[in-house]
Amino acid sequence: MAIRGFGQLKVEFYSHLDKIKDLYFNQGIVVFKILHQKVIDKYNLTLDYQAFCYYARKELKEKGEMKIKDKVITQNIMNNDATINEPIISRPSFYKANVFN
Repeated sequence: MAIRGFGQLKVEFYSHLDKIKDLYFNQGIVVFKILHQKVIDKYNLTLDYQAFCYYARKELKEKGEMKIKDKVITQNIMNNDATINEPIISRPSFYKANVFN
């Protein structure tokens, strides 16, 4: 376990972030255990698994989901531009519950 001074693990992770993103997004290695092992072997880091998972979740998972959401929103906007002239169809739904039990 690599316990070191203030922020050294963070610096080690963020200095290789572009390479880690390449492995995660482009090469499809999405399992953190395998990704951690590849990074450790390939770049000779001393980053322990817990710290790697902490920073990877922060950088890869959250920002990756935001990129996917943005991509879906832009695709929906682009697809809906062609249907602007169509009428809006509303389907109201009413609350269907028993008032008295």
